[in-house]
Amino acid sequence: EDNLLFGGHFSFPVLTDIQEGSFSYFDGTEWYQNWDKEKLPVAILLTILINDEEITFPVGISHE
Repeated sequence: EDNLLFGGHFSFPVLTDIQEGSFSYFDGTEWYQNWDKEKLPVAILLTILINDEEITFPVGISHE
């Protein structure tokens, strides 16, 4: 699947029973729930809740 922010491709295995999910964005100092800055974040954190267990997927971003 194309990722507009990174310009690359990514895939996830099929996940079932997701209760909720959210993204957080890191500017190098603080995490934000929304991103409205002009520069790209340093990292993005995907947090999902499956079967009452929280799982996080941190992704660092290269700005090269």
